[in-house]
Amino acid sequence: MLAGQLLSIADDIIDDYKRLKVIPTLQQAVNALIQRPNLNDAQFAQQAHPISEQAEVMLNKTVIRAYPIELKRTLSHSSFSQCMPDAVAKTLLAAFRSKNKKLVMSSSEMQMYLEGAQDFLQKMKHLVEAAQSFGVETYQTPEGQVAIEVLIPDRSYGRSLGQLPQKIRNINAALQVVEELATGSRSDHKVLWISTTNVVIAFLIEWGPAALGIMYFYERLLIVAEKHLSLIKLYRELRQVSDGDEALTKQYIDNVVETAINEAVADIVKKIGDPKVIERQNELKNELKIAAKPLVPDLAAGLRLSLDPRIESKISEETYGQDKVDQVTARLEDRTKIEARIDGVLNSAAGDEVALIAAETKNHNTGK
Repeated sequence: MLAGQLLSIADDIIDDYKRLKVIPTLQQAVNALIQRPNLNDAQFAQQAHPISEQAEVMLNKTVIRAYPIELKRTLSHSSFSQCMPDAVAKTLLAAFRSKNKKLVMSSSEMQMYLEGAQDFLQKMKHLVEAAQSFGVETYQTPEGQVAIEVLIPDRSYGRSLGQLPQKIRNINAALQVVEELATGSRSDHKVLWISTTNVVIAFLIEWGPAALGIMYFYERLLIVAEKHLSLIKLYRELRQVSDGDEALTKQYIDNVVETAINEAVADIVKKIGDPKVIERQNELKNELKIAAKPLVPDLAAGLRLSLDPRIESKISEETYGQDKVDQVTARLEDRTKIEARIDGVLNSAAGDEVALIAAETKNHNTGK
């Protein structure tokens, strides 16, 4: 992780704690639990209601919910995982939305969560201060633009320097077509930063139809990739127990995936196509089919795209309108679920088997 990324995360957490009233809500929770023995159920419910309501706001509005799935996984494994705004929200909801009349959590236990959150917040502030003293800068997106991050997993390019540039060209080719479909023109996307521990490239794009179009394209191809991976997994399982089902051949899988790509591209063109490109629509549709084909096995092997997690607050502040906010956030949960299911298949197999799944998805979809 780059120092600038770490600083951005710390800034996000500090902002979330303030904006979502994390510490005041925990203090309110401690006080409510202290008073619980002196209150009847109705009185306690009256005190619990605003706490649980604010916890719901924390859960649904924290910027962390829009983080890339790999980054969320990293944070969930950190020693501070229970202090993240979404984790605090779940703790509060467990304590104050229980139908059990008995206390789920004591005031002393909640006090421990409060003190842990206060300590965590101070550490984040000290981290920001130290980073600024060393001249570390966060990565800022220019006015009217957003960042899209692309994660290229090791298993998609075998850590081969020769293969990596081609992966980047494949991604760029597809995104260029999507941008023209959505806006009528293509642009040279500027790189914001590159992380090489896991190859992650963040590039800038104009906020609006192009960014929304790219994320819709990604979502539709994710669905194809999940179908592709499930067929590969079934094919391998059948081959392990017998000679396999003659109906489930590599050629059959290729045909199913190609049909799914064609259907996805047709839907993408219909959904995001700009009237300015109506004369070139068929040409762009065919170009997108070609560009999408090599991305499907890489998506099945863990390739990920994610929109700047701060976009919801950014577009609210810039008064783009609630409808744009809804467009950005409405499908986030569905995308995350698909990513998690694909990762579940990949992570269920260890070492060589994961590599084999990735290699097979490549071979089946490229005809090698």
